[in-house]
Amino acid sequence: MAITHPGRATALPTVLDTGLPTALSVLLLAVSAVLLGRGDQRGSIEWLQRAVLVQLLVVQLVLFNRTQWLGLVGFLLDVAVLWLLRLVVRAGERDGS
Repeated sequence: MAITHPGRATALPTVLDTGLPTALSVLLLAVSAVLLGRGDQRGSIEWLQRAVLVQLLVVQLVLFNRTQWLGLVGFLLDVAVLWLLRLVVRAGERDGS
């Protein structure tokens, strides 16, 4: 089977495996944006981390099952974002101490 023509089972996205978790991530991002608008930077970052974790633990696994390279790239990007958010939290803890 050619890479450009994946099988029917891997090419058909479904609402439950990627759509619902992505919608949950968008909701978590909205909560993060509201908290940031209210000036709660720490709370905003915590909700942003939750959104990234949903993407990392659910959506990227499904994408990896369908298209390995796309799933791997998304996984690496999510891990990098999560790592950067942890650095921001640690820097905030040092400044706040």
